[in-house]
Amino acid sequence: MKKVLLAACILASTAASAQVTLENTYVLNSPLNSFESLNPIKLSTGETKYVKYNKSTRLITVYNANHSQFKQFTPPVPPAGYTSTYIDYVSDKLFNQDGALEYVASYTIEDNTSGTTVNSEYVYSETGALLARSDSSYVTDIINTSTGTKMLVEKQSTSTSSGRRTKVLVFALPGTYTTLKAQKGQNDALAMPYPNPATESMRLPYSVKAGTTATLRITDAAGRQVNTYQVDSTFDHLALDVRKLHSGVYFYQVIGADGAASSARRFVVSH
Repeated sequence: MKKVLLAACILASTAASAQVTLENTYVLNSPLNSFESLNPIKLSTGETKYVKYNKSTRLITVYNANHSQFKQFTPPVPPAGYTSTYIDYVSDKLFNQDGALEYVASYTIEDNTSGTTVNSEYVYSETGALLARSDSSYVTDIINTSTGTKMLVEKQSTSTSSGRRTKVLVFALPGTYTTLKAQKGQNDALAMPYPNPATESMRLPYSVKAGTTATLRITDAAGRQVNTYQVDSTFDHLALDVRKLHSGVYFYQVIGADGAASSARRFVVSH
């Protein structure tokens, strides 16, 4: 009896001293052919924000660290024939120096001749002003170097008599990219797809509650389902063979048995 009481006291003491508490809940709706995402960012001031993006409405909502609303705006209507797919690299003083928020918006269009999806990237200010544009391409990375900040943009491959030809364009940016981590490295693979872009295989990390199963769903940039996999808590990632996928932008989500979906994560296949 004393042992039972002692165990109960230890449990009660542990619970009383627990420091992990639920602070806020963001509800993300992810119907077929659409998604909502929530991603943390850090501004040039060092402030952390949360960015919520709804693909259907194209609404971007930015929240403060205390979860109050900071800003809300909508990207310009996509060019004729294009579909809005995602936004990335929400930042300030990276693409210009006026202090407004900026971001990369990705649009896709179907190429009826080849039957493939063509991706184009537009850099906008929160005011709707177009800061940069790159057609038939996608941004693969933004890095800070000893000679300034660079944006790497990969043009979609073209067929040649000897194989395929791909161009990678390097743009110099006026600002500095402020990341949540001080340095990008292999430890990022614990939370994000790695390597990204990939040519042969990629690690897609996920988290599933013990004793349950879930569905890992992969969609292309146009929102079309590419494949699904049943996953559980036995592993913490899916080893994806990307050699059978076309070059381009893809997303994956983990959908629980109760229908709750994780935020969509982006990855790039480059052959």
